[in-house]
Amino acid sequence: MKGLEGILSVILLICLFASSLIYMLVDFSSDVNPSTWLYAFIQLVFAVLLLIDTIIYRFKPSSRLVVYIGRFLCLVLAVVQVLPTILWLLFNGSTISETPGEGIMAHWGYAVAHMIIVALCVFNMTMIKRSRRYMFVK
Repeated sequence: MKGLEGILSVILLICLFASSLIYMLVDFSSDVNPSTWLYAFIQLVFAVLLLIDTIIYRFKPSSRLVVYIGRFLCLVLAVVQVLPTILWLLFNGSTISETPGEGIMAHWGYAVAHMIIVALCVFNMTMIKRSRRYMFVK
């Protein structure tokens, strides 16, 4: 892994881990903790798998399986970000809570992190496709 592709992978992994930790450590409200923990867990699992794939690719760059797994994980991570993005935009300005008087005020700004992750995933997939295409032609 070299150049822009390596830098993008590192930035993507940092964003994924940071986003997951924010969902796990910030107490939005007691009502939404189980759902946010599940989302953060799913995202962390795929981030760890992508990290493992990136490390394996570092030592065995010509493996087709590693390339396809990396592209698949980026695709899954991009798809996982769609629902939170839509929900933050949909509930903009409303209070999210099951009990009156408590809760978090939804704001579209919370969706920006998810949009950045989607953009990084898509850009990373295109970089993987472009830079690794020549490897399999031998």
